[in-house]
Amino acid sequence: MLDPEVAAQTGAKGLAQLHQILDHGEPISFETVGWNVVLFRPFDQTKPKTRNVYLTYQLHFLNAWVVASVVISSTGQANRVRGIKLQPIPDSLQVLNRFNLQGKTAFHYAFLTFFVLVPVLMLATVIVCLRSRVRRRWLWILFIIVGFGQFQFNWSTGACNFQPLAVLFLGFGVWRPGMYAPWILKSAIPIGAIAFLILRHRLQRAASGSTEVAPNSS
Repeated sequence: MLDPEVAAQTGAKGLAQLHQILDHGEPISFETVGWNVVLFRPFDQTKPKTRNVYLTYQLHFLNAWVVASVVISSTGQANRVRGIKLQPIPDSLQVLNRFNLQGKTAFHYAFLTFFVLVPVLMLATVIVCLRSRVRRRWLWILFIIVGFGQFQFNWSTGACNFQPLAVLFLGFGVWRPGMYAPWILKSAIPIGAIAFLILRHRLQRAASGSTEVAPNSS
């Protein structure tokens, strides 16, 4: 099933890598840790559809762990292996991607602090808003508890990206695609909470002025 182009690109280097893996002996366990299917439909209906299947496996040997990625492409009845990647790892994915503080960088701690402080700030601001005499209080509360923009932080790798067109309730969230995947921490900018704290005194003065009874001119 190996595609000739892949075989030519892999060559002796790929075979040597494969032999290094096989030298560990029979695998103790062989687990499927990920799979994905992508369909390509050409505009020309006379051409066949193409389906690519991306498979990821975790192999446990007596003294080694390996992640194997395989891409299988099928057009009609023909199936071809379009890509193979073998990556030795120091431990199982469950261990490498678990949530802990061991060996983390200063940026990890900085993001974790931001991740915790955002919802705390929002909830504290809600309490302040409830105790303040301001107009449209419930609209302000809705504005306060929603974070804008979204930072997504990969706890295992330290990679971080930002999505500007996103909202996040209470400004935080946690996501993990599966038991083998890394933890993703999500955090947002508490624009509503910051705006209310800055404008609070002005809003209170405006609410107090609107409740004053105008003098009778008669």
